[in-house]
Amino acid sequence: MGVQGCADGYIGDHISLAPSFVVTRIDIMEICTKVVKSIEELRQELISEGNL
Repeated sequence: MGVQGCADGYIGDHISLAPSFVVTRIDIMEICTKVVKSIEELRQELISEGNL
């Protein structure tokens, strides 16, 4: 059985978020909004290419 997930540090899909230590609720909402938008754009692209 091969390596699964990110056990080797390379294989697998990752999203890393690293906001500053001092962060506001507004900052978190902005980060979440951008992540959701990015994932939706990728999903639409994969659908249009027939990969999803």
